[in-house]
Amino acid sequence: MKLSTRATLVLVLLGLLLLPLLLGCTSTPPSAEVVQDLSAAEMIQRAQELSDLNDWAGASAWYQATLVKFADDLDVSTMCRYELAFVSYKQGRYSEAETQFRALLNDYNGPDGAYMPPRFYTLAQKVLETIAGK
Repeated sequence: MKLSTRATLVLVLLGLLLLPLLLGCTSTPPSAEVVQDLSAAEMIQRAQELSDLNDWAGASAWYQATLVKFADDLDVSTMCRYELAFVSYKQGRYSEAETQFRALLNDYNGPDGAYMPPRFYTLAQKVLETIAGK
C-alpha cells in the first residue's frame, strides 16, 4: 500500500512527537562529571523538565543527585525530598509517598524544623489529605 505524501508527513510528525516520550522512559542517573559544575537550580530545573514529560525515573534520578550533592543545604534538600515524595504520588505509589511525606513532616518537628522552608510542610499536608481520600 502506497502512502500519500500527506499521510507520510503525518506519520513522521507523530513519530517526532512521540520520540521524547520514548526516550524519556530510558533515563539514566546523571553522572558525577555531569553534575559537578551544575548549581542546585540547574539540577532542579532538569528534574522538573523530566517531571513535566512524566519521566518519573529521570526526574527522581535528578532530584536524588541534587539531594546528595546539596545535602547540607536545608532549602534544597527539603525541596528535593518533597519532590521525590510527589513523584511517588504521581506514579500511584501512595503508600511509599505517604511514608516519604510523613518523614518530611516529622523533620519539621526536629531541631532544624524552624529553618526548613514552610511551603513544603503545607504542600505535603495537602497531598497527604488527598492520599487519605483515595
